[in-house]
Amino acid sequence: MNKEEIIQNINNMFTNKEYMFDAYVLTKGEALLKKLILDEGNPTIDSGNFKKSIQNSIEELIIDKFTNENVDYSSAENIADNQKKFYIINQDSLYQPFSVVKETFEPIDRFKTQDIDKALGILFKYKRGDLCMWAYQHIYPTSIPSPKNKFWSIQKHNDIFIEMKEVIFPILKKIDILIIGDNIITSNISLMERSFKFQGFIKSKAEQSIQKIETLNLVSNIDKLTEYIGRSKLIYSKRMMRISSSKVLDKTSQELINSVESLPRWKGKFNIQDNKIVLSTYKEVESLIDLLDETYTRSDVTGHEYKTDVKKLAEPVA
Repeated sequence: MNKEEIIQNINNMFTNKEYMFDAYVLTKGEALLKKLILDEGNPTIDSGNFKKSIQNSIEELIIDKFTNENVDYSSAENIADNQKKFYIINQDSLYQPFSVVKETFEPIDRFKTQDIDKALGILFKYKRGDLCMWAYQHIYPTSIPSPKNKFWSIQKHNDIFIEMKEVIFPILKKIDILIIGDNIITSNISLMERSFKFQGFIKSKAEQSIQKIETLNLVSNIDKLTEYIGRSKLIYSKRMMRISSSKVLDKTSQELINSVESLPRWKGKFNIQDNKIVLSTYKEVESLIDLLDETYTRSDVTGHEYKTDVKKLAEPVA
């Protein structure tokens, strides 16, 4: 899924109000959904409809946040660039943090006050025909008043502030994650890492990159790449992950060796034995990643060479 498809799906969902809307709470541990019953007021006079107010507010936020033409979208493989953009994460058999939304069936348990300590986030569900969209809002522990705290939670009643007897959590005009089909769309990668085991996805993609390099038969000591991503910091796997969908990997090993031996940028950069690159240091591993990810680009106008972590394929010249 790309930016155009995401925007089209959102436009199709909100072409009018003839869609279904419900809210659920995602709970910790077994990752179960519990239905959040929202007050609908008196439907005969359209009064006090809290559910519709939330529905409209989140709809407006989805449209404003995710269909903005100035916002960039990028594949999850590029999270190492750490830009302010939406990253598209495809759920597959190896990584399905929101598989529960595909398993939902009615009847479903209601969310109750005693479940508050288990609440991880709120999922707002919009459905029109076969099109289904979920907007996720994370609940941070600090936003939930707790009887164990050393202060009292209060609310106003007739201009007098009284103690809140019931523990509650707020619903904000905020979306941390949008889910369309098998695609997770978010700019909050730290949340994915902290609450949805995104490290596993990153490690898996980095390992796939290494497998592709091994299949290419370009590197003689492939274990050096495995050793590189096995270090404690996740940034090394993020860097390796970048090349998992690189067009450079479509070239043959011999074509790449020829480029390394002839291009000024790469000549003398690697130790080549028997038409294979021998990696001795982590710096050489990162040079290999730069080569395979086409980190360096050259200007046709000035002839200058630039290093860039953010690339977007240009339209071909007519």
